[in-house]
Amino acid sequence: GWSVHFTASGEVGADAALAAARNADLLIVMGGEDVTPTLYGATADYEDAGLHRPAADIAEIAVIRDAVARRAPLLGICRGLQL
Repeated sequence: GWSVHFTASGEVGADAALAAARNADLLIVMGGEDVTPTLYGATADYEDAGLHRPAADIAEIAVIRDAVARRAPLLGICRGLQL
C-alpha cells in the first residue's frame, strides 16, 4: 500500500521540504499559482499577474534539483512541470 504525505513547501521552507522529499519513494510537484518571475530574470509586474509565492518556488526548485541529482522518480503537474 501507498502512503501519501503532503508537504506545503512554502510554509515549511526548503530544508524541511528537502527532508520530507528524501524520505519519499516518488515525488509529485503540484500545480498552483504563477512561478515567481524574478527567479527566471523577468519582472513580477506584468498584465494579469497572479499571486507569486517565492518561498514555495525556492523550496520546490531545491526539491526538484535534489530529486534529479538522486535520480528519484519525479512528476511535475502544470506549475510543477514549469518549475
